[in-house]
Amino acid sequence: MTKTYHVTVNGKTHEVLFHRKEGNDIHFSIRDTTYVVSVVADSLARSGKRSQTSSLGSVSTPTSMATQASSIHDRHIYAPMPGLVVSVNVKEGDTVSAGEGVLILEAMKMENGVSAHRDAKVVKVCVKPGDQVESGSLLIELEEHQ
Repeated sequence: MTKTYHVTVNGKTHEVLFHRKEGNDIHFSIRDTTYVVSVVADSLARSGKRSQTSSLGSVSTPTSMATQASSIHDRHIYAPMPGLVVSVNVKEGDTVSAGEGVLILEAMKMENGVSAHRDAKVVKVCVKPGDQVESGSLLIELEEHQ
């Protein structure tokens, strides 16, 4: 699930598209450039207090095309929220249609369906029932449906 934010850096405002978070890595794009930033939180941030500074780790080499970023994003299904995988309704080799439910995540004692965002073939199922996942965790890899 891509979200749009407006971020001001050194007085200049940028429209940032947040793609996902995997562990300490944050995947986002600005205009036609995609970045991966590793964030190292300081002790104040971990304690829940706001910190004036954050420590940034490495920034990956950006990809050159926004279409490349969106096609990468289209080949994966990510967890929309942290939760417990209750059931997985697909297996490797299955074909799915846009909107088809692929798994159930339980979050805050509510079951939430996760659906395919396009017609595709399931290449890899990365989770199993009972797995705890974070928001943005890779759940399923897809490939173009022939």
